[in-house]
Amino acid sequence: MASKIKKQPIIKKTRKKVFRKPASVKLSGAAVAHQQEVFFRLMRLIADNAGDLKKLSNSVAQVTAEALGDSCMIMLLNTDGEKVNVAAFHDIDPLAGHLLEKLLEATLEFPRDAGMTGKVLRSGEPILIPTIPRKQLIAVTLPVFVEYIKRVGVKSVLVDPMIGRNGVLGVISLARHRGSKSYTPVDQAFVKEIAFRAAMAIENNQLFESLRAEMKRRISTKEALETSEEHFRSIFESTTLGAQILDMFGTILSANPASQKILGYTEVELIGRNIRDFLFQDDMEVFSLRFNDLKLSNISGQPFEYRIVRKDGKIFWLKTTFSGVHQGGKNGSLRYGVVLSENITEQKKLQSEMIELKNRLHEGQERERLSLARELHDGPLQDLQSERFLLEELRKKAGPPFREELARVSRDIEKIIDALRSSATELRPPTLSSFGLEAAIRSYARDFHEKYPNVKVHLSLASDGQLLPEEMRLTLFRVLQQSLTNVARHSKATHVWVNFSFDEEEASLEIRDNGKGFNVPSNWIDFVRNHHYGLAGMAERISDQGGTFVVNSEPQNSTIILVTLPWNGKGAVIKAFQKELNSP
Repeated sequence: MASKIKKQPIIKKTRKKVFRKPASVKLSGAAVAHQQEVFFRLMRLIADNAGDLKKLSNSVAQVTAEALGDSCMIMLLNTDGEKVNVAAFHDIDPLAGHLLEKLLEATLEFPRDAGMTGKVLRSGEPILIPTIPRKQLIAVTLPVFVEYIKRVGVKSVLVDPMIGRNGVLGVISLARHRGSKSYTPVDQAFVKEIAFRAAMAIENNQLFESLRAEMKRRISTKEALETSEEHFRSIFESTTLGAQILDMFGTILSANPASQKILGYTEVELIGRNIRDFLFQDDMEVFSLRFNDLKLSNISGQPFEYRIVRKDGKIFWLKTTFSGVHQGGKNGSLRYGVVLSENITEQKKLQSEMIELKNRLHEGQERERLSLARELHDGPLQDLQSERFLLEELRKKAGPPFREELARVSRDIEKIIDALRSSATELRPPTLSSFGLEAAIRSYARDFHEKYPNVKVHLSLASDGQLLPEEMRLTLFRVLQQSLTNVARHSKATHVWVNFSFDEEEASLEIRDNGKGFNVPSNWIDFVRNHHYGLAGMAERISDQGGTFVVNSEPQNSTIILVTLPWNGKGAVIKAFQKELNSP
């Protein structure tokens, strides 16, 4: 007798798909940059946690809370749609977060129609409450959150539906603590964008898990094939994930509509061809290694990224997971490979645009600094020099009562000239472009020691001249500037050691002091929260150039900053070496 198999709800192909385009709001350049950065971080976390709904939900809650504050909760409908579950929550205040965790220990599931969540689920429309008295909020919220409202205080509330292709999946609920700013329509539009992306990712995750289970059941046993045919076929055809079944040589045995759309071929054109025929040449090795891991070591479930070439010649990025189907169950011999792929081309494009945006911002800042430095030099500095010379001429002609006073004014003007010249050098060191990083560091170190005579700077510098790219020299110099500024303001150090070296592959800069040190935050967001804006900005700039930025420190101990930037300078280094050998 066939064993009973619990049937899952069937996704009907006739069901109307619901898409909600986020509202557009005009924003400033800084706001756009901030939102792009949040979306980039969100999409990266979504991609990294695509196979784990819990981690995925936690990532969305954390990013949303940190971007829009102060608390965020993700609530999802269960499979029958009658109740809603708390999938994840995050509060930027650790104490408030701990309270939420304690309150939700016993209850994570609530009636679908309860509170503001129920209203949003029914209507599919968001709720924005800029300010609300505590009594009114308690009246419309779920009882489990009453203690949180009383102890933490909630000033403003924003609840937005998460709408996927097949309807409402749940809600994103945000709250700001007492004393925080109220939510605005701009915040609401921002949350809609986040909810839209999160809903797509969560729905893909749910379909992914259902599809993988159904594919294994369908192929592994005849009984599963007979009992789950309709469910399997509906999921296989409706999911946005590309799904393919391969034999052990990589030949495509079956490809779903999403896979056909991604590759640009019909099912007839795909069946019987080897999947390697569609790979981008540079990614052939990584794909083959992962496929061999599946065949030889049964390693599956680990996502990886690679590129494919569509029929029209366009290149798309995919994030793929391999799974194996075994003859006679898990311990049997491997018969088929199941390939589940997500099109991440837009994520890669967003990542590229984000890096370009940051680079353009950095370039704009440097241009402004250079322009300001030139204006200071050609304008106020020259004018003040002329006035000082005029005063000197007047002092020679003046009588004794005025001569000393004019000398004092002349000295004051000289101090102002020195200060402006120092500021112009800070904005753009003239030696950096003409003589290289080594010369710029030596010049800056001399000026630093004159300004802070109690701090001795020890230098060990490679001679670079014009070898290193201009952008790399400028980035490393800004790191030096920021580090020495921090030494002067915070560390109480008496000695600083600066080491600069490079070879044909990378350039390295190390700054070490004997100051009082500090507790290094666990991530760069915490650096910003602890007011280490300069270090966080440098880390971001170096990361965009493919480098590494490491800060080692602890209270009452030295601080070490180590930066490495990659470059392809083999030819330049060899030419410089040959020139040095041939020089008299």
